[in-house]
Amino acid sequence: MAMNKRKPLEKITTPKGTFIFPCIDKPDQKYGKFGVRITAEASFAEPLIERLTKAAEAKMEAVREELTEKLKAASGPSKKKVQEAIDKLTLGNLPVREAYDEGADEPNGTYEVNFGAPATQKNFKTGVESPRVIKVFDSKGGEVSPVPTIWGGTEGRVSGFISPYYNPATHSVGVSLRLLAVQVIKLVSGGGGSASSHGFGVEEGGFTGDDLPKQDAPAPEAASEEAAADEF
Repeated sequence: MAMNKRKPLEKITTPKGTFIFPCIDKPDQKYGKFGVRITAEASFAEPLIERLTKAAEAKMEAVREELTEKLKAASGPSKKKVQEAIDKLTLGNLPVREAYDEGADEPNGTYEVNFGAPATQKNFKTGVESPRVIKVFDSKGGEVSPVPTIWGGTEGRVSGFISPYYNPATHSVGVSLRLLAVQVIKLVSGGGGSASSHGFGVEEGGFTGDDLPKQDAPAPEAASEEAAADEF
């Protein structure tokens, strides 16, 4: 069984959950990857763990078979190296983990599901790499463009697929969840939060933004020059 044989990938779409440390509109600056963790109830996460475990074990079996075939054809130092690779094969961590409340020693009964994707993608037919774009859809299913800045606390769903891997450098075999798209149901983005997020309600008869004196708008020429200057 050849390790480079491409198989159909299993798609995953989560139920509604809360995004944790999302990097969706642009890759993370430190690691150069897109990614998001999303909260999930046990009813979704535990069957997913079973699916991921089976996929990881199947990948382990395929890698072991491939290396065993190489071992039969190898000799000398090469044979020893292949045998060491077989002996050191280990299953990597699954991209699902139990969640903990801040400061708690015991899990809270929910889970976090981790999706990620490299900043670039390769066309396997041409070998050409291009920037990756994570698609974002709104609550009604319409695609959002340009993609807004999406902060932690946003509520939505995540779509991706199970991606088996083998890392010869670490001898790790397992599966990751490749991020494809997200659906944003309740957006948290930019600024200092809404009034309600700070605990402020409506007070009748008080100050409103409409009470501020109106200022003349800048002349179109000046506004255009400032906008152009901001591009450089």
